Amino acid sequence: MAIVDESAAITDQNLFEVLSSSMGAQKSPQMVHITTGQPGAQSNYFYTQLDYAKKNLDGIVNDDRFFCMAYEIDKD
Repeated sequence: MAIVDESAAITDQNLFEVLSSSMGAQKSPQMVHITTGQPGAQSNYFYTQLDYAKKNLDGIVNDDRFFCMAYEIDKD
């Protein structure tokens, strides 16, 4: 298990790749992201994961292994 705090501020995707690959042999690997939004950071790894979570919720992708609980202000 890996818990990453302020993951939206981390710009080095290699960190997440190392964490993910280190858990590859585990039966139930988990990575937890805890963060607040970071203006201008929409291209980093955390936001790609958030986008994936939204697509999962919208039915665009179907990944039962992925869980996301995100709170954000409505665009309107």
